[in-house]
Amino acid sequence: MTRRARGSGSIFQRQDGRWVASILDPQTGRRRMFYRVTKKQATAKLRDAERAIETGAPIDPTKLTVDAYLDQ
Repeated sequence: MTRRARGSGSIFQRQDGRWVASILDPQTGRRRMFYRVTKKQATAKLRDAERAIETGAPIDPTKLTVDAYLDQ
């Protein structure tokens, strides 16, 4: 199994069988965790979050505050 680069997030499986993708959100400084049923879905969500960070878009726009929206 290969290791991911430092700061690029992580993917792991919980004891209940769900997969977790986590990444550090540079806008808020908090770790974002996404729970998915399969590893493939978790990997896809992690890639989406990485792309959002690169473009400066919010990682999860459904949880965007009014203040953050107005800043954009």
